[in-house]
Amino acid sequence: MSQKNAASGSAERRTVGAMEVVVDGEEVSLIRLFDAPRELVFKAWTDPTHISKWWGPSGFDVPECRLDPLPGTTYRIVMRSPQGSEMHLTGVIHEVEEPERIVMTLGSDGTAFEVLMTIVFEEVAGKTKMTLTTMFGSLAERDAATQRGANDGWAQSFEKLDAHLAGAKVSRLD
Repeated sequence: MSQKNAASGSAERRTVGAMEVVVDGEEVSLIRLFDAPRELVFKAWTDPTHISKWWGPSGFDVPECRLDPLPGTTYRIVMRSPQGSEMHLTGVIHEVEEPERIVMTLGSDGTAFEVLMTIVFEEVAGKTKMTLTTMFGSLAERDAATQRGANDGWAQSFEKLDAHLAGAKVSRLD
């Protein structure tokens, strides 16, 4: 389902699984509610051991994740498809405000592709509303990412994150 935002006249909203997608110019926001405290959701985004358990679409695994959640540091995540092909993702952590916000770039080795991502974690009655906003360099880049299935891939990643959080609530992601 898709609809225009009456307030701005330009934003388009649709649902992909349990995730809301808001497209407004070069920005795409992915909004998802998780039944877990925001400290846990934040930690799942900043601890490589936990990132490896949920990052990537269904069937993908993460054989390598190097990330130190400090401003100015670089990170690397290797995502492997069920067929064995690998995508090497890299970026720079720009801001970390625990447990509220992360700002980072996301790119892919060997390409000029790079986006700026802002992830905001809001507590809502003991649950966490997470908003991932991606700023693309152009409408063409935004459209190309959408055509490659980026939103569907994030929706699947967030399903995996939801399952990981459900299993981790007892251990508090230790």
